[in-house]
Amino acid sequence: MSLALRARAPGAVSARVTSIGGRAVVEVDIEADVRRGALSSAAMLPFYLLSMSSGNTVLTFALAVATFAFGYGAANAVWPSFYGEMFSTQVRFSGMAIGTQLGFLVAGFAPSIVTALGGVREGGWVVISIFTAVVCVIATLSALTARETKDVPTALLGHKVDSQKVLVNG
Repeated sequence: MSLALRARAPGAVSARVTSIGGRAVVEVDIEADVRRGALSSAAMLPFYLLSMSSGNTVLTFALAVATFAFGYGAANAVWPSFYGEMFSTQVRFSGMAIGTQLGFLVAGFAPSIVTALGGVREGGWVVISIFTAVVCVIATLSALTARETKDVPTALLGHKVDSQKVLVNG
């Protein structure tokens, strides 16, 4: 049962209030286009890093805002709901917690990896940019190959479902 609340940001997010088991639940759908935040980071980071050696503070500031608002911000806004859709409600909290913490553990070694690759020398921004682009492409491929859940009812998330048989009111 859909209630009256409907919010739409074209091409990005839609929200609705539905009733599941007699309880009102807010469902938020995020379009696949938003998952391109990682690619935006990969594309903009080299320009941001290069601007730091230019001495132009205004350019560096503008590129920092663009890189973190459109690249990092887009991916960061999506991951909690995106990860949550990967697990059934019985293990969702644990799945998200373990998955993100393992990811953060691996990401913690990024400065050491970049240093070993020579990213601390003059012109090291190239190494950092290439490393970041590789990581961003891996993240994008992972997101694009994840199971699509936009037509799966909330109660069935994380369960194997024949998508041809699932009907969603909307």
